[in-house]
Amino acid sequence: EDGAPAPPEGPTAQGKPEEAVSPSPSPVAAASPELRGPGVDAPLLFLSKQQAIDLLYWRDIKQTGIVFGSFLLLLFSLTQFSVVSVVAYLALAALSATISFRIYKSVLQAVQKTDEGHPFKTYLELEITLSQEQIQKYTDCLQFYVNNTLKELRRLFLVQDLVDSLKFAVLMWLLTYVGGLFN
Repeated sequence: EDGAPAPPEGPTAQGKPEEAVSPSPSPVAAASPELRGPGVDAPLLFLSKQQAIDLLYWRDIKQTGIVFGSFLLLLFSLTQFSVVSVVAYLALAALSATISFRIYKSVLQAVQKTDEGHPFKTYLELEITLSQEQIQKYTDCLQFYVNNTLKELRRLFLVQDLVDSLKFAVLMWLLTYVGGLFN
């Protein structure tokens, strides 16, 4: 009646929920906390669970290659240079790219005699301040994670469970070799 497509009729569509009919969830459904169910949080704030799984299973080879290649380059850079140097080089690279783009756009505007304005104007006008509620939310979340981490470390270091403490000791011993590679 209202122009909306009717649901497909047939043996495959009857009695199945919409999630089972669609092969993959939509990005909105994967990112929406209401649709994931109560008590299920995304592992990272900027990456949904489905996006993290897609990244780890190399479903989009180009995107995964860029992410892991950048991470590998960062780790290699940290083996050759100090953290301060790597941060300084990354900041200089970003700054040189933005300055070059700004000069390019200015020359292009002068040659074409247009008045487009600053190329980063939309980004400069974005509001990036945090409200009191956002700060409170993030500090509450941080407090939760810090408290849980401290409880777990206390449990491991004071040997509440011998097997878990031994596993932690082996992990720390392996990390000494990883740390030695970065020294």
